[in-house]
Amino acid sequence: MTKAFRLVAYVCLYLLSTSLSSQESATTDELLARGKYLTDIAGCKACHTVESGDEFGGGKVTKSSFGVFYSPNISSDETKGIGSWSLEDFSLALTVGVSPSGEHYYPIFPYPNYQNLTQYDVEALYRYLLTTKPSQMSSAPHELKFPYSIRNLLSVWKWLYLEESKLSRESKKAGLDNGRYILYAVAHCDQCHSPRTSLGGVVEGEQLHGGEYNDSGSYAPSILPSQGGLKGWTVDDLETYLLLGESPNGDYAGGDMVDVIDHVTNYLSNEDIRQLAEYLISL
Repeated sequence: MTKAFRLVAYVCLYLLSTSLSSQESATTDELLARGKYLTDIAGCKACHTVESGDEFGGGKVTKSSFGVFYSPNISSDETKGIGSWSLEDFSLALTVGVSPSGEHYYPIFPYPNYQNLTQYDVEALYRYLLTTKPSQMSSAPHELKFPYSIRNLLSVWKWLYLEESKLSRESKKAGLDNGRYILYAVAHCDQCHSPRTSLGGVVEGEQLHGGEYNDSGSYAPSILPSQGGLKGWTVDDLETYLLLGESPNGDYAGGDMVDVIDHVTNYLSNEDIRQLAEYLISL
């Protein structure tokens, strides 16, 4: 092999390795950017961060007829958070509701919706959360009434309700499919805007029909135009509401919807908020 040939070979190998490294970096950057975006529009930060607490450190309180739930620490801390979890651990938690130790999670954690996430989005969330600042905040145990405090009973709950939330495949135009994906799989709007059974499952066939969503009597209205909710609204009207909280008649959002607008829908990209609005108005 001549010196000239070796030089050309070395240059080619260098350029190839540089190109592969650049592609890997771009892929990683895209994953992290997607993961950050998803944590915002899924409400992860809003749900797992308390006022004056660490980001993703947990501790947010949700009161229900079953008792009191506390959101856990999902920061990158290896002992208090999820820093020691594998991608498989994270995927099982997010889509099946099972912890790395095999314990069932309560569906206050909306894994019935997250089971519909693409594998790419699951990995994006995982990769991003591992870059968050570790928090030493301890996750408080839930304070639930008997028999809801028996976690093993959740296997029955999952048998009854988990697959019911699985999205069927549709062949609408891409924009409506994406709006549907954001609505159900990511933002899980149906969790508040649907009636529930005595066991806390969404009533089959009545998603988005409106319902009580905690034990304080708070009621989330129907958001189905065909059922009266959003009747007469245009796509532009709904976009404005999701961004600014202003309805077509000049009223403004109140109650918990204010937090949803401030900390969730405000983060939607122009394209996603448009497609979410188009999908909802089409129902």
